[in-house]
Amino acid sequence: MNRYHLILDAAGEGVCGLDMNGHTTFVNPAAQKMLGYTEKELIGKSQHDLIHHSKTDHQPYPVEECPIYAAFKDGVIHHVDDEVLWKKDGTSFPVEYISTPISEGGRLVGAVVTFRDITARKQAEQELIQARDEAERANQAKSQFLSQMSHELRTPLNAILGFSQLIDTNPKEPLTASQQQGVGEILKAGRHLLDLINEILDLARIETGNLSLSIEDINLNDLVEELLTLSLPLAKNKNIELYNYVSLEGELYIRADRVRLKQVLLNLMSNAIKYNNVNGSVKLNARESIDGMIEISISDTGQGISQDNLPNLFQPFNRLGSEHSTIEGTGIGLTITKQLIECMDGSIRVESKLKEGSVFTITVPKGEKDLASEEFFLEPVLKDTEKGKEKKKYVILYVEDNPANLNLVRHLFRRRSDVELLAAPDAKLGIELAQAHRPDLILMDINLPGMDGTTAMKYLQNKPETQDIPVVAISANAMPRDVKQGLAAGFCDYLTKPLDVAEFHRVVAEILQAERAQ
Repeated sequence: MNRYHLILDAAGEGVCGLDMNGHTTFVNPAAQKMLGYTEKELIGKSQHDLIHHSKTDHQPYPVEECPIYAAFKDGVIHHVDDEVLWKKDGTSFPVEYISTPISEGGRLVGAVVTFRDITARKQAEQELIQARDEAERANQAKSQFLSQMSHELRTPLNAILGFSQLIDTNPKEPLTASQQQGVGEILKAGRHLLDLINEILDLARIETGNLSLSIEDINLNDLVEELLTLSLPLAKNKNIELYNYVSLEGELYIRADRVRLKQVLLNLMSNAIKYNNVNGSVKLNARESIDGMIEISISDTGQGISQDNLPNLFQPFNRLGSEHSTIEGTGIGLTITKQLIECMDGSIRVESKLKEGSVFTITVPKGEKDLASEEFFLEPVLKDTEKGKEKKKYVILYVEDNPANLNLVRHLFRRRSDVELLAAPDAKLGIELAQAHRPDLILMDINLPGMDGTTAMKYLQNKPETQDIPVVAISANAMPRDVKQGLAAGFCDYLTKPLDVAEFHRVVAEILQAERAQ
C-alpha cells in the first residue's frame, strides 16, 4: 500500500477513485492541485456535484448522462477528451481522462479516473485552426490578385504580339531589314514575357493548392512522338540530333495528367537543347523500374552542371549563372517541373558532369492500356441550307476582338477543308451571324467590347434558333476559379489563352462529333 501511495503521490496526472454512487474514495495530490480542493473536501463527495458540470452554464446535468460514471455502468474502459472539469474557484479547464472499472469478486464496485489538463493542447489546436483559416484567406486573396493580374497583363501583351505579327507578315508593306530586326526583338521579348507570366501563375497555383489535375492512363510512345515533333524545330537551329529509344521498350503506359506531363517533358527537352553544344545530341529513354514505376530520362551532351550548383537547381529564378548568357530562360521552369511531378505522385532527379552533359530522370506511376480510348477526328456532315442545297462543311463562328488571336484560329483551321470559319469582332455582330448562319459551334471570347462573352452566350441560349448551338469559351482569364465560373455559367467547355493546339482540336472535334450524332 505504501508503494501504491508513493506512485499515486508522484503521478503528474490527477487520479481519483469513485464508488458506485460516484463519491470520491481517494484522490492524489495532482488532482487536488488541479481542482483547487483539499483531500478532505473531496473524499466522500460526489464528483458530479463538485467538478463535473455542463461546459457552458456551470449547472449539473443528469447523473445518468455524466461520462465520468460510464465505466462502472457497463464495466468498460472509457476514454474521453471533450469534457471540462470545474475548479473550486469557479473556473474550468478542458480534460482528457480515462475511466476504468474496478471489480471485486466479479462484481463492479466503482471506478478509477485518471485525468490531465489539456488547456495547452486545446490552445495549440485553436491556434492551428486560426492559422489555417488565415492561410486560406491569404490564398484566396492571392488567387484573386493573380487572376486579375493575369488578365491585365495578357490583354496588352496580346495586342503587342498580335500587331507585331501583323506588321512582320504584311506582304503589302514589307519591312526593311532594320525594321524587321526591331519587330523581331519585340516579338521575342513579348513571348518571353508571356512565358514568364504563365510560369509564375503555374507556380502560384501549385503553391496555393489550386492546381487541378486530370489523371489518366497515357500511351507514353504517342506522347514522346508528339514531344519530338514539337522539339524538332528548336533542335534543327543548333544541328542537334534527337534520339528516341522509348519506342524500343514497346508500348508503355503511365498514369498522369497528360497536359502537365507534356509540359514537364517539353521543358526538360527544351533545356536539353538550349544548353547543349552545337552538333550535340539529346536522347530519350524509358524503362519500368523494380517498384512498378516508369522512369523517363532525357540526356544531353551539353555544358553540364557543377556539383556545387546541383543543390540550387530547382530554386525559382536561379539560373545558375546562365542569366549572363544569350540563352533565354525565366529561371522558373525547373521549379515548376519538380512540383508538377510531385503533384502527380512522381519524382525527379538529375545527374550531371561539367562539359559532359546532364541526365534528368522523372519517375511516374505505371498505367494500363485504355481499350476504350479512341482518337477524335473532324468528319464532314451534310447540312441543309436555306435553298435546300447540301454542303459538306462544318460552320464555326469565332467571336474575338483581338486580330492576333483570330489569325491564330484561322491558321489552326486552314488545313481543314471541312471547316468554314466565320468571325465577329464583338458580341453584337456575333449574335447576328449566329442567328443568320446557325453554326455548328461558337467559339466565344469573354472580354469583348460592349457586351461580354458570358452575356452573349446567355442571350443565344434564350433564343429558339440558337439555343442548341454549343458555345466554347476562349479567354485569357486562366485561373481555375475563372474556368469553374465559366462552366457553371453554361459554356460547354472553357479554353484558356494561349491556346494548347492539341487540346483545342480535341475539344472542337469532340463537340462536332456529338453534334453529328444527334
